[in-house]
Amino acid sequence: MLAQHGAPQSETSPQLAVIVIAVGAAPLLVGAVRSLLAQDTAPEILLVNSGGGDVRGLLARHGLAVPLLELPRQVYAGEARNAGIAATTAPYVAFLASDCRATPGWVAERLRLHRAGHEAVASALLNDKPRSLIAWAHHLVNFAARLPGLPADKAIRYGTSFDRRVFARIGLFAPALRSGEDSDLQGRLAAPPLWAPTVRTLHVNSRNIPAICRECYWRGYRAGIDSRRILGLAPEAVAPDSRRAVENVAHAVRQGLEGQDRRMALRSLPLVDLFLRWRARGVRAMRPLLPAIDSGRYRDPPPGVTPAIWQRHLLASGA
Repeated sequence: MLAQHGAPQSETSPQLAVIVIAVGAAPLLVGAVRSLLAQDTAPEILLVNSGGGDVRGLLARHGLAVPLLELPRQVYAGEARNAGIAATTAPYVAFLASDCRATPGWVAERLRLHRAGHEAVASALLNDKPRSLIAWAHHLVNFAARLPGLPADKAIRYGTSFDRRVFARIGLFAPALRSGEDSDLQGRLAAPPLWAPTVRTLHVNSRNIPAICRECYWRGYRAGIDSRRILGLAPEAVAPDSRRAVENVAHAVRQGLEGQDRRMALRSLPLVDLFLRWRARGVRAMRPLLPAIDSGRYRDPPPGVTPAIWQRHLLASGA
């Protein structure tokens, strides 16, 4: 049952619950938790870990002690978020992935905006390795629409915190969606979340080019499926011409960044082009699933099952 917004709270009770989402006790969660413990305004912290792993031992080795909710089987982000919402009580709720870090003032700024009357507050996303061209390219291929200098009409409203009463009114996150749970829930809001670039989250980016290429391939594969299933779009809609896509990223960089960050991001564009080409390959790879998606027979793979294995299973079973 959802905690009620008007539940009694002491004057010192944390007003923002932050649910850290982790899978398999990923070591990156240590940095996420530490970034929250370092906030000037203390949040209510809950770590939700699914899929096993020695998360208690990991926390203990780093001298950390925070409330923990362990889900034995691996679940998608929507289900993990829902479990965290039900297990916390603060009147406002935010989420932090294990590969993200809350910057100084993250909690206080969210609370300031919520108290000003905004029921949903979206945040900007920063590159954690601003001196690395590879990390910039990794960041831009995924998050160019969340750069802090973008105008509100150009920004994607993710990284959102909510007034808890929102969930009582419109429901929780879709637990069975592999991705797109944010878009699904925001589609039920009366108005889009506030774009708040003053709330800034660091994303831990990679400097491993082969690993990023693999990630982009599977992101493209999933994006092709989700855009077809949820929005009815052709695969080409999420894999536009590489040259045009790079131009769009460059435009976002010129609007959304300044100074040395802008210069480094622009220098990374050849790598952005490489990664976008790999994402386009992933989109093309999901084409055999179009009949199953269009007929409503497609189902997401169980958590932990790779997309490649699942596609072979679906095609072999005639889905």
